[in-house]
Amino acid sequence: MKNILFCLLFFLLYSCGKDLENSSNGKIPRIVVTYRSASHIVAALDMQKYLVGVHNKTDTIPLFKELRHDIGSLPVVGDKMAGLNLETLLRLDPTFVILYPNNIGFQTQKRLESLKISSEVIHVESLKQIQDSVAKIAKQLGAEEKAKIVIEEMERVCHLLAEHTSGIKESQKLSLYLSSSVSFFNTHSHEMLQHEMITKSGLKDASSLVYGGWSNISAEQLMAWNPDIIVISGSAPFSVESVLNHPRLAGLKAVQKKKVYRMPESRIAVWDFPGPDVVLGMLWLAHLAYPENFKNFLLEKELENYYRKIYNVSYKKIIEKY
Repeated sequence: MKNILFCLLFFLLYSCGKDLENSSNGKIPRIVVTYRSASHIVAALDMQKYLVGVHNKTDTIPLFKELRHDIGSLPVVGDKMAGLNLETLLRLDPTFVILYPNNIGFQTQKRLESLKISSEVIHVESLKQIQDSVAKIAKQLGAEEKAKIVIEEMERVCHLLAEHTSGIKESQKLSLYLSSSVSFFNTHSHEMLQHEMITKSGLKDASSLVYGGWSNISAEQLMAWNPDIIVISGSAPFSVESVLNHPRLAGLKAVQKKKVYRMPESRIAVWDFPGPDVVLGMLWLAHLAYPENFKNFLLEKELENYYRKIYNVSYKKIIEKY
């Protein structure tokens, strides 16, 4: 009997130890995220329980709140726009910091290296970069098996998308204008993730901006592009109605046909922001533009399956809650 109890106790202690020592160096992870893409990847890897510091507005994302109920009480270290408070970050005694790819991010990484603190600067302006970032972060945290599931699920959705859009001829493709979350007259270049989202959804990107990042355009430029469909960012502070009622946009095809929409899914985490769920944004765009190609396709079922597999949450329940 004593031997049985001893074996049981050993098994429990070993299991707990394996759960706690997830990082590649065997220490209990203490993760700091400095922008939203990093938080999203950490959540997809089921590592949110090891967060000790977060970026601004992390607690405004319903998905993050659902997965980590106390996320609003975690210390804030800054973000990509406002910069980082290095003093606050170091006080948290992190074992791993995920940084954004700009001068501040790279400078912070050098500083952390000098203090022997592991960090990773992640690039997320393409599907491949997102998947590579998932794999890199997973390797640091000992979450390779979950990373494999996340990447496979992203690939599965992409294959599903291709099955329903590959037969669309170039001459039949609709054009789409996607605005940023900052301003309606602000959009992406072809170097950004949003361009890949649109083109892999079987659509033409109305934006002709080849290089650079987010750029302001004029109403006249948008009139010249004259897109078939307009989609505003899911986190935009302006509404679909404000676009439909804008006097300078009345001549647009999309406005005249009331083909103006908001990207989902603000009740969880918007799908036009770099992260694993961007594939859902692509699926939604194709389903929106070409409903005839998705006649027997159950979008809600696919969304439910995705969220349960990646985050172990119910899509239906979470959108009802928030």
